Amino acid sequence: MTWNELTDRVRHYCQVTGEFIYFTRDTFYWLAVAPLTGKGSIRGEASFIQMVRLGLGAMPIVGLVCFFIGMILALQMAYILQKIGALSYIANIIGVAMARELGPLLTGLVMAGRAGASNSAELGTMKVSEEIMALDASAINPHRFLVVPRLLALLAMMPCLTLLSSIVGVLGGLFIATSLLDISSYQYLDKTFLSVVARDLWTGLVKSVAF
Repeated sequence: MTWNELTDRVRHYCQVTGEFIYFTRDTFYWLAVAPLTGKGSIRGEASFIQMVRLGLGAMPIVGLVCFFIGMILALQMAYILQKIGALSYIANIIGVAMARELGPLLTGLVMAGRAGASNSAELGTMKVSEEIMALDASAINPHRFLVVPRLLALLAMMPCLTLLSSIVGVLGGLFIATSLLDISSYQYLDKTFLSVVARDLWTGLVKSVAF
């Protein structure tokens, strides 16, 4: 790599980083600062449409992934827990793991792939077809018009999807426990309710918003 190529690459990375910083600043300005100062309101109807498109549309894939993760956890832990006579603790482990860690993490990964790809394709197409330039020419801020509704929709739907993923993951473990491990559904659910406390749920919901 020559010196000119290196400097061009560094300059490109610095430019991309700067654009990302300005993009983030403008987005959070129109999301939080502008509505409070009366300089611009949040587009509620557009945000609701994005909640339906990004949130409700992701429920099947999030549920499917977390159901199988719950099944896999139960199968893999049963191999070890049977050796130490602690098979009944499968419900405790799956419940806490899904509520605190795996639920928000898996939901964040699925949404990053699904919603991220969808938004990137949609906004990229609008950029290429100069629709975003047309918004600028019409004195309409693209961040307020396009980005904020999508971000607000994701912030609102992530906790809901995380709660769904935790429940479905527990049900996946329940399916394996009752069908293969000779654990009754009452025993499994009873241990789950006893082990998962409100702090576990709140921890997962807060993490989901951060993700």
